[in-house]
Amino acid sequence: MPLTLEDLEFSQLSFEIRFAHSYLVWDRAGLIWQEVSRLFPDAIVVNAQPNNVAMREGAFELTWEPNRAGIQLFDSRELKRAPRLFAEFGQAIVSALQLRDLKRVGLRMIHGKTFPDKKAAAAAMLGCGLLSIPAGKHFGVSGEPLFPELSFRKEEGSKGYSVRLKAESLDYKLDLPYVWHKIAKSISETREQVTFDVDCYVEGTILLSQLSFEEWLTQTMHVIRRDYSPFLGA
Repeated sequence: MPLTLEDLEFSQLSFEIRFAHSYLVWDRAGLIWQEVSRLFPDAIVVNAQPNNVAMREGAFELTWEPNRAGIQLFDSRELKRAPRLFAEFGQAIVSALQLRDLKRVGLRMIHGKTFPDKKAAAAAMLGCGLLSIPAGKHFGVSGEPLFPELSFRKEEGSKGYSVRLKAESLDYKLDLPYVWHKIAKSISETREQVTFDVDCYVEGTILLSQLSFEEWLTQTMHVIRRDYSPFLGA
């Protein structure tokens, strides 16, 4: 049976804004930190270089640079709060940097499903019916297709989206010092997965006076869920 979004596990939701290079990012660093700490009281700084600041609280990760800012969520239980928190983070950035317009606003949602082996993942991806791979021996090689991938982009005016559907191997590795062996163990694991990755965006000169972050985020999340079916063969 074809995959559906219900078959896939939520992996990541990412909101990103891009803008003209702003040197105020250094002058207003303290103000941005203050606003982020208001939204995420328990956030910790994981990187504090002048041109790249990153903070983390639980399943949320936040970054900002002189020409972009982004926030990511890795836990589906927080999806209901995401539009509001993402919007407040975006507004904190544009207010601190005194921005009047943006170059790009994008929302990316990733889902995936783990399979027992490469062949099963490839078969599930090919079962969506979006790729046609000829059977038999070609280029001197026969066998089952592995790691099939579909990727394309569509644009209409200032709006666009990209879709990537692929079978892939994901490596998870964590090497801990031996002194940790009584508390935790090192990890080395490979998972075979089908990943469904959708990125919806607006590009051009985007006037902030005409944009509501929360409204755009809510509508875009709805559109992604509404329109996913044809890409999974449903």
